[in-house]
Order: sequence, then C-alpha cells, then structure tokens
Amino acid sequence: MRSSCHWKDSPAMQISTLELLSPLSRSSMDSEENIKTREIGKSSNTAKRFLKILWLIPILTVGYIGWTNLMPLGATVDYFIDIGSKDTQGSAKITGPFDRISGGKCADNITFRELKRDLVYFELNDRRLILVSDVSVAVRFKDNFPKGTRFRLGARNKQEWSYDWKDAYTEGMVGSQQAETNGWLTAEVAWRAKELYISNNSLTFCLSAPHLTKEPDRTIPVDWVEIKLKIPPLYKRLAR
Repeated sequence: MRSSCHWKDSPAMQISTLELLSPLSRSSMDSEENIKTREIGKSSNTAKRFLKILWLIPILTVGYIGWTNLMPLGATVDYFIDIGSKDTQGSAKITGPFDRISGGKCADNITFRELKRDLVYFELNDRRLILVSDVSVAVRFKDNFPKGTRFRLGARNKQEWSYDWKDAYTEGMVGSQQAETNGWLTAEVAWRAKELYISNNSLTFCLSAPHLTKEPDRTIPVDWVEIKLKIPPLYKRLAR
C-alpha cells in the first residue's frame, strides 16, 4: 500500500518567496513613479512653451505695428482708385462735387466716369504721409479734348485753396503721356511731399479740364487714378 505525502511550505520558504517578490514589486512601483514624474515634467515643459508663445504674441504684434508705421527700409506704397466702381470708399477715393461728374459707366469691360465740369477732387488718407518724400499720381483718361486745351492734375499745397498744378495732357505732349490705340491715354505727374499741404494724415488732389467751362459737351472719360507714395529709408529721413 502506497502512502501519499502532502508537502507544506515551511515558514522559511514563505519568507524566501516574499523576499524574492518584494524587489519586483518595488521595481514596478518605481517604474510607475518614474513614468508619472516624466509625464508631469512633460506637461510642465509644454505649459512653459505655451506661456512663452503667449508672451511672444504681443511682442510680435507691437513689432509689426512699429515696422509698418516706421518702414525703416523704405517702401513705395500704391493706392488705386477704380473710377466708376467703388471709387468713393477706402483710403483713396473720389470726393466730388458729384454734380461735376457722371455716374459710373461701363464700355468694353472698362468702368469709368466722365468729367462734365472743371475741378473734381479726390483724396488720400494715410498716416504714413508724414514719412513720404515724393508723391506721384497716374491717371488713365480718354482723349476728347478740343484743340489748344489741357488736362491738369493738382495737389494741394497750402491751407487755403491752392494747388500745385502739373500738366497731364496738352496737345502734342510727349514724355509722361502714353497713348493707346483705343483712344485712352495714361499720364503721370509727381511732387515733392515737403511742398504739399498734408493735414490730419490727408492729402487732397484735383482733376482739372478747363475747357469744360465753355464746352461741357466735350466730357473727359476717366478710367482710374493711381497714387504712389515714396517712403525713403529711416536713415535718410533722420538726416533731413
């Protein structure tokens, strides 16, 4: 008859097993703590980077505003008035009097207005006018002039009503005037900014076709006006 034996772990064996397991448990706990520490560190670094970005936003904004206002490297700023299409809105616009010009018209995909009477004004509002050294104006218009007449562009040069006039068209005029085959002409004139009257960041210009006083049926179509502001580099402005 076989006898069966039942083995029981002695207390000494139980202690040994616990001693073997406890380093593993401690290692596992240490790993979890390290992971948590790293995660907290990562979150902290992310928060710090985010705060740095938040601080950069106002600094970059102020820098951009200062750059666009001062333009230390200089620049040429263009403004375009599309006559006959939204030409009474924006920084550069027609100001009338509107009984001296027609409403907006369109022919051959060209929008324009017709000068019906002498002296029609347009203006530019731009805070950077105080930085400008030169101002030029180009205008595209159609030749419907009687012989011996002229078409002029003026820029205001005094507080009272006074304009510095430049010829955009005279009969046989060449140089600043470019002719097109369809009868349209483009002319450009320029002024020194220091000779003009700039007030409240605004400069006023005038279109003049003196023959309209006597011959109002010889209207002058005008397609567009372009104003260019030349801003010199900062070191040149400081030297003035």
